[in-house]
Amino acid sequence: MYDLFHMKTILLLFLLLNSLNISFAQDERTWRLSIGAGLGFKKNLRVENTYDGLDKKYILKPIPIITGSIGRFSLGPQGISVRALGNQGASLSAFIKREGDRYHGVGMDDKKDSVFAGLSAKFFKYGLNFSKDIGGRSHGHLVQVSYGEFYPLSENFVLRAGAGLEWMDDRFAEYYYSVRKTEVTSTRNEYHLNNSLQPGVNILSIYKLNSNTSLTGALSAKLIPKDVRKSPTMNGDKIDFGGLVGMTYTL
Repeated sequence: MYDLFHMKTILLLFLLLNSLNISFAQDERTWRLSIGAGLGFKKNLRVENTYDGLDKKYILKPIPIITGSIGRFSLGPQGISVRALGNQGASLSAFIKREGDRYHGVGMDDKKDSVFAGLSAKFFKYGLNFSKDIGGRSHGHLVQVSYGEFYPLSENFVLRAGAGLEWMDDRFAEYYYSVRKTEVTSTRNEYHLNNSLQPGVNILSIYKLNSNTSLTGALSAKLIPKDVRKSPTMNGDKIDFGGLVGMTYTL
């Protein structure tokens, strides 16, 4: 079962694995496979979510990790991607992945994650992703802009600090956070949203135990847009905070 918590935390760890390959200058193989496991955590921002395991104040989830690449193709929590142009430093890729939230309030229609397809551009420290819901859920679009800086602290230890901005269009925001007229109750008002911007920061750490095994960790914080946090499906908190710890082994 996928949910936004799984997708975001696993994606952070996938970024760590990619960062590891760059930062520690491993061999120039045409294929790579990494496996591992981690524990993700985040504060729950939803209220009255009846999906199993998503109704607690704080959510803890074990996370299995399998990522790999061969030539221009890669497979992992980011989905399936193919690099159309460029190299590891600057590139343009096409991808397909799962994205979105899982929410079901009493008397409300299910809100589920979906399949998104899009384009991803990378220029060294900068990244730009554009994707569209092609799975028939929200029919919405997401645009993500990111920046990351590496700080090697020793031969085996590196930090990466980053910042980003995510834009969700009207259809995406409306699908995941609105309350329709048919879902109104005495304690839940009708509510509708427009497009929203969500800024965020993160810090990632990688400690290399040996040539194949690494410990990883991540913390992230995002400012919830005012229109989103005022939704009756949200608890009103301004900050989305979470992270993970994990171990990976690269073949």
